[in-house]
Amino acid sequence: MTWDERQAIVATRTDACQCCGKVPTNKYGTCLDHDHGTGDFRGWLCHQCNTGIGSLGDDLDGLRRAIAYLEGAPHISPVIPHK
Repeated sequence: MTWDERQAIVATRTDACQCCGKVPTNKYGTCLDHDHGTGDFRGWLCHQCNTGIGSLGDDLDGLRRAIAYLEGAPHISPVIPHK
């Protein structure tokens, strides 16, 4: 990547996470997200979204499995009551 290409990516940095829409409250702000296979820049994410996507395998199949799990999870009374 050339210096100009890097600067063009940095110029697109957003305050809000492009995944959840929240503005990070840590001192680092949004972080650069990239495809680990190609190295291609994807966008700017908060730490939670960036690590969450990575924990799910950094691919659509992992996210689809998580969605299927949440959609199919039984809706029963919580084990720990809400306060």
